[in-house]
Amino acid sequence: MQYLVLNAHLLSEYSDESLEAATTGIDMIVSYCHHIRCDQVHIIANTEFTFRKPKDSVVHTLPCATQRELITTLQTIFSGKIGTLIYSWYDYPFLSVELTRLLLHLHKEQYCEYTFADGYPDGMTPEVIELSTLSMLHSLSTDTLISRKPLFDIISKDINVFDVETEVSDFDYRMLRCHLSTHQKRDFQLCERLVHKGATNDTKLLALLRKERQLLRTLPSYAQIQITDTHPAPAYYEPKGLYVKDNTVHNWMALENFTQLLRNLVQFSPDIVIELGYRGEPALHPQWEEMFDVLRKEKMHIYVQSSGIGWQENHIESILEQSPDNIFFIFSIDAINPEVYQKIRLHSIEEALSTVERFLSVYPDQVYVQLTRLQDFEHEVDAFYHYWKEKTNNIIIQKHNNFCNAITSQKVVDLSPLNRFPCWQLERDITVLLDGTVPLCAQDYETKFVQGNVFKQSLQEVWEQGNTYFLDHVKGNYPPCCKQCDEYYIFHA
Repeated sequence: MQYLVLNAHLLSEYSDESLEAATTGIDMIVSYCHHIRCDQVHIIANTEFTFRKPKDSVVHTLPCATQRELITTLQTIFSGKIGTLIYSWYDYPFLSVELTRLLLHLHKEQYCEYTFADGYPDGMTPEVIELSTLSMLHSLSTDTLISRKPLFDIISKDINVFDVETEVSDFDYRMLRCHLSTHQKRDFQLCERLVHKGATNDTKLLALLRKERQLLRTLPSYAQIQITDTHPAPAYYEPKGLYVKDNTVHNWMALENFTQLLRNLVQFSPDIVIELGYRGEPALHPQWEEMFDVLRKEKMHIYVQSSGIGWQENHIESILEQSPDNIFFIFSIDAINPEVYQKIRLHSIEEALSTVERFLSVYPDQVYVQLTRLQDFEHEVDAFYHYWKEKTNNIIIQKHNNFCNAITSQKVVDLSPLNRFPCWQLERDITVLLDGTVPLCAQDYETKFVQGNVFKQSLQEVWEQGNTYFLDHVKGNYPPCCKQCDEYYIFHA
């Protein structure tokens, strides 16, 4: 017996929107079910299922959000049955009939317990597993929220116990970081573009993804926002023009502008991730407490980049009392030796350490400590790591950013890819200065290339200004600043 299970617990309104003419993503997945011709089709969902479903399919309203819930639900549905299970998602319009049949052929020919495809875009291939392995999977499962490949995640914990086969793509599409799903607005737009471009079969779909990379620039996924323009202890390895020189005279983004910007960003790109701390210490904002209150009410992931210096006591106490689970803190400490820290930031280390310790005591899972690896102080890395490892697992060691050769590189090792590819940050990030100006990217700290102003134009209009720059990258034409950039391969979100 051969069974198909489609998880529908992440369906959104985009799944039932037209990709072209009257065809929706759900129409495409229903067509997939028809062509696979399994003995039974099962749909699982956490809540009532109200969408169109394949003929003769069975809907189960059962828990399926965590690993253990999913495996328990599968055991309940297939209790006493034997056979092969094909598992995937109901918001994958480009699930491939051909690749599914190929996986099934490999699975049966090699007498496998688990078969999957590797290197293909997310959303093209299912997972194939024998029902007899579910009891073993249950013993390995946890209460962790499932990923888009939950069976693989569970099996990977003890993969040598299982007979596994894989079909590897000739081209590694994982590097494109594309997700062929209708769950999020950004991914829906990509699916829509692919359908309009004639992605009617696997060959055409994969060719479009390889050859027309500009299709992947849909909506920003990461926004770096400058809310102040000064820093109490700038590091010597940063460009001198990154902050204003006089800490007593500085500018900041008005609270009302910031609040409206967040609302506009969420409306434009609902799952966008926000970073505060670009070119300024956020704790120096005169309305930081009120601004933080706005942040905790938003349904988005927010990262606060801070030095740990300049925090007012009443702000710390207020923030620690609120305990928001959507806000994460990254403290750039750079050293643990007081003398080394003094050389890096011309400031004593005590205040920064005190701030980090207090936040760690309340937000142990949401606080990260960060060190920039430098040639001058390479010996500090081990001491930094071992000191903080006793307190947290959230340790970031990042490479030095020389802002397109604006300053002497302190990079210890060369991490750049062998072959240049279009910039991740041009494709997925947007940087907003405190007056609303949007430069080309975060590396353009002198604002030589302006894409627009989000306080005077719509985000759509400003974002589309970047299409020309990104298309140049796709064609291999890099402006002088981009040719010298060593951040193009850094992926944020």
